[in-house]
Amino acid sequence: MSGELRHVLWVDPNATQSSPSMKGLMSALPALRENGCEVEFWCLRCDAPEGLAKVRRLPAVPWLGTLENVWFVLVANVCYVLRSLYFGRPAQVVGSTGAYCLFADVVHAHFDSAEWLRVQARLGGMSWRDRLRRQITRIGAALEWMSWRSPWTRAVVAVSEGMAGHLRQRLGNAKSVRVLANPCDTGRFHPGARGQWRETMREQLGYDARACVFLFIATGHLQRKGFWSALRVLHRLRSEGKKEIRFLVVGGSDTMWQAEKKRIGKAAPDHEAWVTLAGSTTNVERFYAAADAFLLPSHFETYALVAQEALACGLPVFVTAYWGQEMYLRQGENGWLLPWDEDGMTAVLADALDQRPWQARTEHFIDAREYGRAWSQVFHELLKSPHE
Repeated sequence: MSGELRHVLWVDPNATQSSPSMKGLMSALPALRENGCEVEFWCLRCDAPEGLAKVRRLPAVPWLGTLENVWFVLVANVCYVLRSLYFGRPAQVVGSTGAYCLFADVVHAHFDSAEWLRVQARLGGMSWRDRLRRQITRIGAALEWMSWRSPWTRAVVAVSEGMAGHLRQRLGNAKSVRVLANPCDTGRFHPGARGQWRETMREQLGYDARACVFLFIATGHLQRKGFWSALRVLHRLRSEGKKEIRFLVVGGSDTMWQAEKKRIGKAAPDHEAWVTLAGSTTNVERFYAAADAFLLPSHFETYALVAQEALACGLPVFVTAYWGQEMYLRQGENGWLLPWDEDGMTAVLADALDQRPWQARTEHFIDAREYGRAWSQVFHELLKSPHE
């Protein structure tokens, strides 16, 4: 598309390349500009390359912790109202991640807090920290519902078919719901990474040729991501004779893992012999290279970008039936679907282990250029029918 650039405002507290909900849009900024969209961010933090986006930083209050996002919703919406009253709408198209702007034309739906609350209640076993976070999640659920139902919202873009189907049931015909999956950084995540890093990383991590390494990635939310189920199931398989199993866990801070040390020891008393807590890294593709399979028995996801990255690197994936897996999992070809119960998980993994060696199969996903082109199409369609 050519001609005059169209002004797009995007509202999200973390307009950064490390944000799970924003990394796709950040990577697509060059493609958006090529397709006639000039992006402006209202945010607390931003690392957009110079010249690719305008940035308006709103006042950050980091000491609020997880409540800082609630603060951002308040400040961003007040700024929007005042700007609109005195100077008119701040952009031709306004977009928002989740519920950060209640006046957005298009909402990018990455999570459904209400659904997670239902799943969490069913799981039970919540700590006092979980119960505290649950109250914050309730605020998020209310804001998401207001955002999706807002008279200003003309389109909702979900990250997976599963989430889109759920939203269509909840919203009926009130809103247009479409699907746009997250892009994959094919420069980092590809089969060549295994050839480049596998031998070095396995030697560094202490894995010999016989080890079967299951990779798990999470920066937190261990209960939701299914970490405890994964740990117990792999421990059980080892106790049944599958001594080649190793569990490589990437993500999370030293403080987080120190707090969980006692619980890990209770779930797997011999964990020091086969569990590696690698912590945070900026080179996660090297850990995909070291692994033999990716394991994510998550209780709730809307897409799971990490599973996509694993497949792009040629790893088989073992995942539960969360939203999003229906878009990339082909049972028995590039991975296996795990049942929710741990007995069932154990049976599926045991059967798969007996089928080794697994045949690596690389999947293709959209890249940043295709992703930017898709978003620019959404923006241009909204421009054809301006908000009244």
